[in-house]
Amino acid sequence: EFYFTLGVSLLFSYWSTFYFKLFSTGLEPAFLILLWEYRKDYAHGCASTEGFRMILEQYSRLDLGPFFDSWVYGTGRPEYVAVWTWTAADSAAGRVELELRQEQREEVFAMPVPLVFTFPDGGADTITVQNDDRVQHYGFVFSSEPEEMRLDPEGWILKKVIYVRGPSGVEEDEVGRRPDLAGRRGLAVVPNPAAGP
Repeated sequence: EFYFTLGVSLLFSYWSTFYFKLFSTGLEPAFLILLWEYRKDYAHGCASTEGFRMILEQYSRLDLGPFFDSWVYGTGRPEYVAVWTWTAADSAAGRVELELRQEQREEVFAMPVPLVFTFPDGGADTITVQNDDRVQHYGFVFSSEPEEMRLDPEGWILKKVIYVRGPSGVEEDEVGRRPDLAGRRGLAVVPNPAAGP
């Protein structure tokens, strides 16, 4: 039986965030070609992170510098506070106002962030917003009041989230609400080296 250290667990978490960012920027169709070109260019030589970034930027025509600065060379993770309110309009329709803050010490992690709104009838709407500032405001119109809002519920982004709903300021810490990443993946945090938990 294999046991993963916290470092390996975090490495996999960062990779899922890295993977999500690449695919959310439209690189999915060309990803295998990118890997092939990178292998071809650096086979039997010295590969580098900057070389990999250059290949990614060449095929995507995107500036991935800020992403690499945050997720590859940087430390930490985004710590989001999502404050949202519902304002009813005609009949059941209305508007959600969302203030999304990044409160970590590190620089802002600029990336697309999926938001999932669930409704009493069991339906759900997923909206992806570009989050690239410390504090940003978004507005969404729905035909009925959402029951819940979740930021990246599938866990692609390595993050911490605190949700605040309505003017009452009811806080809900996602860490307290759901098992942590290690718990979800069935991993144990043990000293390195270790014989096991």
